[in-house]
Amino acid sequence: MNEEPSPDDSEARSVFVSQLAARLTARDLGYFFEDKLGEGSVLDSRIVTDRISRRSKGIGYVEFRSIELVDRAIALSGTVVMGLPIQIQHTEAERNRLHAGDGNLNLPPGVSASHGGMQLYVGSLHFNLTESDIKQVFEPFGELEFVDLHRDPMTGRSKGYAFVQYKRAEDAKMALEQMDGFELAGRTLRVNTVHEKGSTRYAQVESLDEAGGGNLNAASRQALMQKLARVDSAPPKLEPVYRPNIPQTMQSRSVLLKNMFNPEEETERDWDKDLADDVKIECEAKYGPVRAIKVEKESLGEIYVQFDSVDAAKKAIEGLNGRYFGGRPISAAFIPDALMQAHL
Repeated sequence: MNEEPSPDDSEARSVFVSQLAARLTARDLGYFFEDKLGEGSVLDSRIVTDRISRRSKGIGYVEFRSIELVDRAIALSGTVVMGLPIQIQHTEAERNRLHAGDGNLNLPPGVSASHGGMQLYVGSLHFNLTESDIKQVFEPFGELEFVDLHRDPMTGRSKGYAFVQYKRAEDAKMALEQMDGFELAGRTLRVNTVHEKGSTRYAQVESLDEAGGGNLNAASRQALMQKLARVDSAPPKLEPVYRPNIPQTMQSRSVLLKNMFNPEEETERDWDKDLADDVKIECEAKYGPVRAIKVEKESLGEIYVQFDSVDAAKKAIEGLNGRYFGGRPISAAFIPDALMQAHL
């Protein structure tokens, strides 16, 4: 007869899961692991959601019936679920226990932990972004100690996540607030804190999936597993998100315009090229020469514009931010030139 799990080793029996598809529910997550590890292997599964919008933040936690199942679960890291390769690791508290005394979790070789700073986990990164690109995006919030982009040791390809260390905790908190959910190179960033030894990542959970995640049973198992395996015929409806992201103390020649179009309404051939031409003509007439422009066809209305000078870019932001375009309110903000290059 198997012993009942003890609350004292709950952390040791749990894993932290990231890079989850937005439509994946807590129940889906639980059934994925039960399908791989056996029925009854999961005690609880939870998805972290935004407190206001209730949307998934792309991360979650799964508690198993026994500690022995944890390593088997972590071995599933990289499995594609609903189109994304999920990442699985020990919860922060358990990793701290396993590495007690070293104080250097998630630090690149030769770097030691600092006092008073804070480290952020940045997930769902575009695979073409480099350490330099990530640094230029996060550095406007405050001085960085390092950016550690994790790569596949065999191919050298980015794994799609990085750790960013700030010298000051208040700068990291500002970056967390502004960059979590920020769309970068067509992907929505997942940003979370990485606590120092002795605390847990659970402190960052704002709210849990409404389904609660637990109470897994045999009912609807087959339907849910089919849902995990299928490829949807149509993508979920895109909804624009408005909020300032990059501190305006940072200035560059590059500007990001948001909510300029709805991709679901654009059906004409080469509509993106026509739109780029229209925007370029207007910008050059009102603000100054444009060096490059890129319409992200699959985005929520994003257009990247690089001007010939910082002064021209500044004039464009002053003239375009808050203006209506095609009946939609648009936003305009500076972005690092390196980020602009990543889109060209």
